[in-house]
Amino acid sequence: MPEVAASPLPRPRSPFPSIASLCVLLTACQPGGPRPIAFGEEPCTHCHMTVADPRFTAEAISSTGKTFAFDDVGCLTSWLRESGTPIRAAWVASFVTPADWIPADSAVYLTTASLRTPMSSGLI
Repeated sequence: MPEVAASPLPRPRSPFPSIASLCVLLTACQPGGPRPIAFGEEPCTHCHMTVADPRFTAEAISSTGKTFAFDDVGCLTSWLRESGTPIRAAWVASFVTPADWIPADSAVYLTTASLRTPMSSGLI
């Protein structure tokens, strides 16, 4: 019976180091969360009024990493509709605990006429 020679081709490498590297890279590129807002000093990106009340604030981060602050959830929604800026992430402040941020795409919104929001959107 003839002897079979070893293949001169290199053994295929495991895909796991590449997959692990990709996961680390993608995680590093994810936004870590909203940045602190300078209340009483920073203007709203949409209406340009000073962001003053933490209960109604919102933030967005563009695909290039630029952060945009809003004084009213209604300003965020209007800006998203009008600006055409590609967004990587957006957050809204929790009305009950304003220090807590909620991803805008998983928040529950209420419309109310009995609570005055900064730009009278009534969105909380």
